[in-house]
Amino acid sequence: MLELHWRKFEELVAELLNRDGFDVELTPPSRDRGVDIYARRSERLGPVLYLVECKRFSPQRPIGPDLVRGLYGVVERERATRGILATTSFFTAGARLEADGDLAYRLSLKDATEMSNWIRASRHSVR
Repeated sequence: MLELHWRKFEELVAELLNRDGFDVELTPPSRDRGVDIYARRSERLGPVLYLVECKRFSPQRPIGPDLVRGLYGVVERERATRGILATTSFFTAGARLEADGDLAYRLSLKDATEMSNWIRASRHSVR
């Protein structure tokens, strides 16, 4: 994942969501207003909308609480069901604390390990 161009990383995440049954829409590369991917799906209890922000960062560049708060603001602005912050790096303890507290039902954090697991699971489900 670290060798991918940032846009290819966004496309990878979009493909994973598509394989999970979402209709996905990649936003333009600039002026995306804090959303890289819109992921929609109709479920038994009604429609859901996930907003995804992708950060293709080096392993030495962690994601802190400011980006988590920023994504939550976008989720609220767009009235989305949930936000996902996907990265090739890791989240600081402060970022995890921010997302695991009152926002646990509104945000998901996917670090490099969780992204690798998601890719592996997606490969197995296709076969």
